[in-house]
Amino acid sequence: MEMSHDFTQEMTVRVSPSLIEANHILSLSLAELRQTISGEIHQNPALEVLDFETCRACAAR
Repeated sequence: MEMSHDFTQEMTVRVSPSLIEANHILSLSLAELRQTISGEIHQNPALEVLDFETCRACAAR
């Protein structure tokens, strides 16, 4: 009696909603990113914009 085993390996990619959103944000131009942030600030009263100056060379406050 001969026994046969068939094993197969399968890989699937699962993409979470947060990964989709992150990829979308990373693909935006600067103007689109600013517009998106502005829209989110107007829709969500818990968000606020903090104004502070940063060094253009090293990004230090």
